Amino acid sequence: MKKTSTRWRSFQIAKEWAQSLGLTSETQWRVFRKAGLPTDIPSNPNREYADEWKGWGDWLGTERVADQHKHYRSYQEASDWAKTNGIKKLNDWKRITSEPTFPSDIPIVPYNTYRDEWVSWGSFLQTGYVHYKARSRATFEEAKAWAKEMRVYTSNDWYALAKQGRMPPEIPVNIAQYYEEWSDWSNFLDNKIKGGASIVETVISKELCQFFKVDESVRTIRLKTGRYKRVDIVLPDLNMLIEYDGAHWHKNQVEKDRRDNELLGEVGWRVLRIRELPLERISPIDLLVDPKDSLYEKMSSLLKKLVLDELIPNSPEIQSYLKSGKLSSRSIGIQENNWLSFSEAKRWVSVLALKSETEWRRHKKFGVLPEGIPATPEEAYRTEWLGWGDFLGTGNKAPSKNMKPFGQARDYIRALNLKDSRAWRRFVKTEMCPDDIPSNPDTFYKEWVSWMDWLGTEHSAKRKRNWLSFEEAVLLSRSLNLKSESEWRKARKNGRIPPELPAAPEQLYKAEWQGWKYWLGTLNKNLISK
Repeated sequence: MKKTSTRWRSFQIAKEWAQSLGLTSETQWRVFRKAGLPTDIPSNPNREYADEWKGWGDWLGTERVADQHKHYRSYQEASDWAKTNGIKKLNDWKRITSEPTFPSDIPIVPYNTYRDEWVSWGSFLQTGYVHYKARSRATFEEAKAWAKEMRVYTSNDWYALAKQGRMPPEIPVNIAQYYEEWSDWSNFLDNKIKGGASIVETVISKELCQFFKVDESVRTIRLKTGRYKRVDIVLPDLNMLIEYDGAHWHKNQVEKDRRDNELLGEVGWRVLRIRELPLERISPIDLLVDPKDSLYEKMSSLLKKLVLDELIPNSPEIQSYLKSGKLSSRSIGIQENNWLSFSEAKRWVSVLALKSETEWRRHKKFGVLPEGIPATPEEAYRTEWLGWGDFLGTGNKAPSKNMKPFGQARDYIRALNLKDSRAWRRFVKTEMCPDDIPSNPDTFYKEWVSWMDWLGTEHSAKRKRNWLSFEEAVLLSRSLNLKSESEWRKARKNGRIPPELPAAPEQLYKAEWQGWKYWLGTLNKNLISK
């Protein structure tokens, strides 16, 4: 039976004492209480003063109000505030909500708070933007025809047109979300490539044909050693080779690329490399490009460099091309290959249940890939590629180094009032999830404690059920005669854990927790309850 508590100080007097300590967080309170508290101050005030409890911010005097006690402005007031502050895009909203000056009485995720009044971001930010689902739209085939007419070869080209404001209102930018006929970019743009070539190399080669001779029949160059080296684009009249170095494929082969330049130079060829950022130049004539640039932007940068470096003479044709703002020809004669479409490849790969790029590489080495599945999908499907998490179906995003510190990220997430890890998984897949918060915080942050700690749901979980006290739970747990944490997990999976015991006791009883050996009674056999 749970012990009767001592006679505590009144909530107000106890709170004033707690605020005199100058603590700023629940974590600091938990550390402080280990040194001992006055006998009339409870170590878990949130339980003892449940009726008056308004959160740790109120208890410690930090003024941080628990989400359930917040009083937000009305929808119209919040919308007017956004308009007054010049917020016109979702990215602007995401940025300003992370700033310390953001009003505490405006919700970070307004569509959750204002469910009854919510229409769209365009309506909330008062920009006049109409959501794509509410617009009248072109058919899928009409959208494909428009893309072909505009000489769109890659997803980067597509989004570049949208960014420039050249996308017709009847064609949605987020095209994959709108049309049921959608499968992948290669199908939509009718772009499939053969052999080791890529869409980028093929288009650049065809575009260069307008200005000087490109020998498309030559794909290899014989070196002095007698072996052959595969090359991308051959300009025989200039004794020049153009190589396109993708950021992913060439990130770890700088020395190899430099050595290839030397070997090709020995047989009379000058090599100009178009290298995607963040790759660096390996020779003075290399051209650096942003991988997100459209093909026209990459082609224009190449022509400008050739002219400025006096590798080719300027001409009216080149100047006309640079002023046109678009590629010159859609009929580039791209050949079909036997690869599956990107969506078909993803469906096949999902059967393997691989969890990471490392597991893919291992399977490729020791398993069997069917005909139609490329060994390097990140290169073969470069126009549709969104990362290994997307390709393997894990949904994981590779976090960058520029992530928020753990404390800041946790405070931001707690303010969202997400209920559990499932709600978190749904949230990270939405456009509201900031780019500087990782989708896998449990493995990214060394300071990680638990999902309840991350979401701020620890105390709501404790209040949700009338759990046994820690001492009572320990006695019941030891009566099960389980020997290890793994046996506990197995018993929980098989339904052998009594409902009075939590599935994750180390989280529910975090303050009193002394380890699994203590919980199961294996630390000292004399402590096992008979």
